[in-house]
Amino acid sequence: MILDIVINISEYVQTKDLIKMSQTCKNYRKFLLSKYCLKKRWFTLKEEVTNLEFIKNLSYKVHKLNLNQNYNIKDEDFEYLKNISSLNMSGCRQNTITDKAFENLKGINELYMSYCNQNTITDKAFENLMGINTLDMSGCRQNTITNKAFEYLEGISYLCIELCNQKTITDDAFEYLKKIPDIHVLGCDPSLVNSLSKIDKWFNLNN
Repeated sequence: MILDIVINISEYVQTKDLIKMSQTCKNYRKFLLSKYCLKKRWFTLKEEVTNLEFIKNLSYKVHKLNLNQNYNIKDEDFEYLKNISSLNMSGCRQNTITDKAFENLKGINELYMSYCNQNTITDKAFENLMGINTLDMSGCRQNTITNKAFEYLEGISYLCIELCNQKTITDDAFEYLKKIPDIHVLGCDPSLVNSLSKIDKWFNLNN
């Protein structure tokens, strides 16, 4: 009976309050820190944090992490993000994040990397995103991302490439993406958008 109450409360409290609950309600600590409770919860990194090494010492698993535009984060920190399900690294455009970081994101389900437009991220990064469900790479308009990047995104359900108007992304990129149910192309090259609009199979083309 009490466990049912705890379950109901846990669904409505913020993530930081859930962690506090686990420290006070010791009898239910194991449940409150279980995958059931934490798998849908986002953790937000504080600006003053200088690296992600602390994650290895946590008594619970972080499934979703928002880097909160923390410019201290570098390739080595991604080693602590292996097996994470969702990551928001939007706005982290520092050159200390390169293709190497993505080697630790194999198997990720959701990745938000809008405006990560540093040239240290290239097609090679996308090799590690095979099988991803959701990808927001809006504003990633660096020429180091080309048609080849999309070769690794077959089977993706949601793709946002708004404002990716670099000349290195052409119609050919979408030979691999004809089955995507939801794609956002606002601000992309007009000729590219026009060619996509002619594909009858597209369920939701947002431009």
